[in-house]
Amino acid sequence: MSVDVSLTTPFEVGSSRFLFKSPGSLAMPGGVGILFWDVTPDGERFLFAVPVGQSAAAPYTVVQSWQTLLKR
Repeated sequence: MSVDVSLTTPFEVGSSRFLFKSPGSLAMPGGVGILFWDVTPDGERFLFAVPVGQSAAAPYTVVQSWQTLLKR
């Protein structure tokens, strides 16, 4: 988001506007924020880590009672 401000007296704030739309896949659980991003030192570019060719979350395995497996 971007907003114009006037630093003269009185301080004034303009209307907010979107700068760009980021891919929805970058949202954290709950749809808030973006996981990996940065801005260049000059403030001219935003960099986003975007998964390539991944349409679904990677599968994971949950191992229950893993301590008993160590005793074997």
